Amino acid sequence: MKKVLIISYNFPPKSGISSRRWVKLAKELTRNGIECHVITRDGGQEKGVNWSKDMVELDPFKIHRLKNPYPRFLEKPATSFVVRIIKFIGIKFFRFAFFKIDSAQFFYKSLIPKAKEIINTGVNNVIVTGPPHSVLFHASVLKSEHPLINLILDYRDSWNDEASYEYKTSLRSISIKIKSIQMEDQALSYADKVFFVTDDMRKRASNLYKEKANKFEVLHNFFDLEDYDNIISKEEPSNNVVYLGTLSSGRRKALELIAQAIGDFNLEGDAFNSKFHFYTNETIDLFHTSPHKKIIKEYFVFHPIVDNIEVSKVISGFRYCLSINAPDYSHAFGTKIFDYLALKKQVFHISNGGELYDILEDGGHLISPYNIKQIKVVLKKMNISESTHKFNKNFSQFDLKNQVKKVINSLKI
Repeated sequence: MKKVLIISYNFPPKSGISSRRWVKLAKELTRNGIECHVITRDGGQEKGVNWSKDMVELDPFKIHRLKNPYPRFLEKPATSFVVRIIKFIGIKFFRFAFFKIDSAQFFYKSLIPKAKEIINTGVNNVIVTGPPHSVLFHASVLKSEHPLINLILDYRDSWNDEASYEYKTSLRSISIKIKSIQMEDQALSYADKVFFVTDDMRKRASNLYKEKANKFEVLHNFFDLEDYDNIISKEEPSNNVVYLGTLSSGRRKALELIAQAIGDFNLEGDAFNSKFHFYTNETIDLFHTSPHKKIIKEYFVFHPIVDNIEVSKVISGFRYCLSINAPDYSHAFGTKIFDYLALKKQVFHISNGGELYDILEDGGHLISPYNIKQIKVVLKKMNISESTHKFNKNFSQFDLKNQVKKVINSLKI
């Protein structure tokens, strides 16, 4: 029997997308006859979807919740503006004074002894996921002491080329930045295989670590069809569009371009017949100085962010789903894209290229760079009867049951 130890700093009942990936993969690994052990940091129940239902088939005695010195309070969602301010100050203080790399920097004190104990029971595969990325380094220490284990690293985000590990803005001294780079180099050196969530991320890492690139593979995020068992599609008769998620400053530029394109479209004599519904952290007040505020007021509808448990129900009521990569983040796969694909919706994706852009373009979906002419082309297509839109609804490569095969094939007996 294959046995695996999964080290995931976040795990249910911790809520948030960082808990989702490996509880679902662990569920499918268990169903495929693989014995799964999990090490995570301790933490109580949190509000929101935490995917605890996916833990039902896991052996609770093989899930080990360990203490971490980083204050638990700073990792919980803020419940009010005051709490948000207190958290902001607390994070800045602890990052400056103690946790100069990240929140898992000292997790090794409890992680490594427990991991050794589990490895000594016959577990010879260790998978560790980051961020926080220092756990990848801690796992490399395990590998140095147990050279026969099969060590697999899982990058959900990049490490030292990401803003959260940037010199001066996040890592306050050059010595800390050098240490972080050395930690990543050691982790990659000891790894037997390294997964990245996108091919763009894999290529970026391959350019930085050319001598290690033969270890690098892609393990995309995915949809789990079991999450949609009770969803009934009820498309609206109009061609309305939905967007779910935050609106960073980069993404707001896409909304300005859409509004400008709608204005131009209307001036050309064809009334645009769709509305854009945004379930987001912002309100229409964000655009009070926009030159397109009149169009935005007429065609954009802003709603509060919905809980994850309601996301698929909201999506099911719309014909089109808007996906936006910020201009400098064309490599990203937004988490909601997998809900869109699972529910077989047509996607309108705005990005300056990237892997997701290419996949959607090949599938006949609506794609555009940050270019007003191209966005107008998409809007014109949306104004035509739905029957003329032919697009790929089968993205089975992003089904959890298919993605887990890559993990299984990477394990040794």
